[in-house]
Amino acid sequence: FARQAVDRTKEYIFLDKLKYLAAGGRLSRSSGFMGDLLRMKPVITPTSRGAEKVAVVKNRAAQLRFALERLEQELPPASQSLIMLQYSDNKEWINGAIREEITARYPRAEIMVCPLSLTSGVHMGPGTWAVACLL
Repeated sequence: FARQAVDRTKEYIFLDKLKYLAAGGRLSRSSGFMGDLLRMKPVITPTSRGAEKVAVVKNRAAQLRFALERLEQELPPASQSLIMLQYSDNKEWINGAIREEITARYPRAEIMVCPLSLTSGVHMGPGTWAVACLL
């Protein structure tokens, strides 16, 4: 069951600042500085090979648009799938704007809101959030 669930799960993680990846050595300090200066907010997805960058957006509104577009590609509107929203220090925003928007588009889906793992929070920093769906 677990292997099948992994194969049927899509997850997108939205980072707010690159300086935390640079501090952890996952990105050069100059890349982190320049990325933050240009307001680059990467979107990553976990793969069997590690994290893979799937997009770069400029702000929270673009993060939400990207998340909704990806959910639209994966799930029909009448879907009863499980959608999980994960937060770092932004629980109010996730429970408010994000959850409301997803609930409006997927009224039959089960939507869970939970914190990101502490390890993820340490490496990716405040402002990070994620959306995952079980197909």
